[in-house]
Amino acid sequence: MKGNIVISITRAAWEHPEPLVILYSLYLFAAHADALYSFTLTELLDDSDEREALSPKILFGLDEEILRPLLQGLANDYPDFIRVDFNKGIMENIFLNRDKTPEEVVQLF
Repeated sequence: MKGNIVISITRAAWEHPEPLVILYSLYLFAAHADALYSFTLTELLDDSDEREALSPKILFGLDEEILRPLLQGLANDYPDFIRVDFNKGIMENIFLNRDKTPEEVVQLF
């Protein structure tokens, strides 16, 4: 394509994320965050540079409005892998099963 130049590339949020991809990314997040298998939604959405693990917010541009119902759906569909405790903004806990691995999530596809 002679004569065409790329002026800019814009990264946008994933509008319709695949739930199992998000579950897989959570298990990778836990494995790279010093085996942190329970955390809050606020901690997950914190994109500070001090943390080595990449959250779904950083990877896919997901915000709380997309992530919260997605996590609740995952907890309903895959209770052996994830449990959430969201209670009117007071509690926002996410629990991953320590006995499961990212590879086992891939087997769900």
